[in-house]
Amino acid sequence: MFNKVEVFYWFGGTSGTHRSTLLFGEIIGHSKVRMSVTTIPSTRAGQVIFKASTAGNMPLLPKTPDIDTSVYLAIELGSQTMHVEGSVFGDTFPNLEVFLHSYRSEHAALLLDGRTTGGKNLGPISRLPGAGASIFLGQFDRNFSLNEKGELAQNYTTFATTLPTL
Repeated sequence: MFNKVEVFYWFGGTSGTHRSTLLFGEIIGHSKVRMSVTTIPSTRAGQVIFKASTAGNMPLLPKTPDIDTSVYLAIELGSQTMHVEGSVFGDTFPNLEVFLHSYRSEHAALLLDGRTTGGKNLGPISRLPGAGASIFLGQFDRNFSLNEKGELAQNYTTFATTLPTL
């Protein structure tokens, strides 16, 4: 959560890892995602800038490398619009979604929909080692309408893009 001045609540999560087995049926594991948010000073009134980073491994296989992602965001809130621009760095596996969610209006804005070409078998081996901090995954620059309460007025989507190969 953020306002015109600061970020004061954040959440990083996972949709879970699903594995179907003959003996136990479907097994679902959720990674313990580590997240940090760093506010970056802005010289523009009404603009908040921050970096959000996440790291978490595959919970069903011990000692797997972390999936690392960093999102740099600059958000400017106006009376009826919100301008969001940013860039994403990190590992090129698995798929990546970056979105904003309005808790009050229950609307969301999908900022980046990155699809991997790594595949479920070779992707984890070839694309996860290291922090991935210098691997550019994508960027966005969008304007969103706000309702009279300053909340997202509707849901927004974006086109899928292919994550870069190494």
